[in-house]
Amino acid sequence: MKRNWRCGSWIVVVIMSLCLMACSKKEPLKSNEPPFNSYLSSVPVTACCVEEKEFVLHFESMGNLRASQIVEVKPHISGVITHIHFNEGSSVRKGDPLYTIDDTYYMIKMNELEAVLLQNKAQLDHAQKKLNRYKSLQQSDLVAQADFDQLSSQVKYYEGMILADQARVDLAKRDVNLCSIQAPISGKIGKSSLHVGNKVEGKTLATIFQIEPLYVDFILTEKEFSQLPEKNLTIEIYSLGEFGESGEDRLLSLGKVMFIDTGFEPSTGMISLSALLATNHQKLVPGQSVRVHLIYGKKELATVIPSKAIKRNQTGAYVYVVKDDHSIEYRFVKPEKEEKGQTLISYGLKPGEKVVTEGHSRVYPGLVVEESLQ
Repeated sequence: MKRNWRCGSWIVVVIMSLCLMACSKKEPLKSNEPPFNSYLSSVPVTACCVEEKEFVLHFESMGNLRASQIVEVKPHISGVITHIHFNEGSSVRKGDPLYTIDDTYYMIKMNELEAVLLQNKAQLDHAQKKLNRYKSLQQSDLVAQADFDQLSSQVKYYEGMILADQARVDLAKRDVNLCSIQAPISGKIGKSSLHVGNKVEGKTLATIFQIEPLYVDFILTEKEFSQLPEKNLTIEIYSLGEFGESGEDRLLSLGKVMFIDTGFEPSTGMISLSALLATNHQKLVPGQSVRVHLIYGKKELATVIPSKAIKRNQTGAYVYVVKDDHSIEYRFVKPEKEEKGQTLISYGLKPGEKVVTEGHSRVYPGLVVEESLQ
């Protein structure tokens, strides 16, 4: 037992001695070694120069497109549809035939009234000739005055009857003409509510939208309205969530404000405006929702940077500025207006400085970067 205990003790002593020898051979860390990140190459980022240029000032509002005219095509008579002369959703011109209604009943009625008119014209002609003969006889006192007066009244009666008959014939002809329904305006026609063989009885058959010209309705707040110039208000129309090839908002059309409501809506504090769009718009249809930019001024010498250079946190908006020594500086800025991917900066930057536009997640203040300019 004593021999085993002594053997184990010697083993422990040998192990501890070896550990002390290993520690004594290790060189201490020099205090003047560079930090870990100095061994790394500079971080690549994309940067852009701060520009000074003209900047358009505008208010943005949601708008809805409206046709200049909307006409419901309704029949003025009842009858069975025999022909439909248009394709649903197609363009029609004013005067184009749209529907044909069976005119058999109306033709028979018109012929009947024309026959009555001819009969009364014959009666008037007979009475008129008889009155002319009575005039010559009256001068010789061969006709009693009472007979002459009675014949004169009869002529006037037939003249009145003919006027009434002619009115009835004209009304019957109108009904016959109404059996052919024509387009009251030019535009695009919607779906037909009835088809051939159905009987029409005054309900709307189709609706025509005149989309040339096209209007847009939108609203402004009291604060925005107070900053508008007195006249020559222009707008730009942009689609919702659709962008052009360059990544900027896609301009759809231009327009001019034609109507400003007489007052603000008390429940919302907003005022309604309408603008007439230019005729060269791109595939816009009534009822479509768009973004309206109402131009109210321009700033000649504005400090402008790409909007994607701006980041935000709880403190506010900031950018990463690339200094002359290629190090990063954290800088708070004050954005004022945004337009087509560009933001007007009223405080925090000077023209000619460079700001990071891509690679924000890899940089921090003091880091040396290798920037490539846009």
